Amino acid sequence: MIRHSVLAAFALAAGSAALAEERVFTFECDTPPGHYSSWTATTKATALTLTGTLRINEIRQEKKRVGVVNVYFKGGPDGKSAFGFRAYDADRNESLFIKLMKPGGHDDFAGKPLKAGSKKIPFRLELTSSGTLRATVGDEERSTELGAFVPRTIDLGCSTGDFSFGDLRIVEKRE
Repeated sequence: MIRHSVLAAFALAAGSAALAEERVFTFECDTPPGHYSSWTATTKATALTLTGTLRINEIRQEKKRVGVVNVYFKGGPDGKSAFGFRAYDADRNESLFIKLMKPGGHDDFAGKPLKAGSKKIPFRLELTSSGTLRATVGDEERSTELGAFVPRTIDLGCSTGDFSFGDLRIVEKRE
């Protein structure tokens, strides 16, 4: 009887370890004014965490478009719903304001806008298995409830600027 309990405990521990995996990436997102570049990774996770750093090398100017950075989890029934955070040059003054993209709109981060320079800004985007989305950029955090949202991809993108995503770590949990 003891032998079966030990084997069951070992099998449970081995199965739990297989439920989480981590991947590490970098993405240099350097686009001319008015152009967009993106990076996508697929997922089948029920809970997901993306951490990394963002460095704003240069925000470029263009008449119709502003500098922007997107960090999203996309999915849902249509595969097109996107939730996460966006940083954008709303005032065309070469600084990025951050907003949390959530169902029905967005929630602005209240802190100072991000400026171009060599400083790496840490970020974290987390989706829990209960449907809570948390975005942390620098020292600020915002959250929203997504309910039964199922992510299909992790999407990073930028337009009209030179941005570096570093030490990107994806931790997936499948339950």
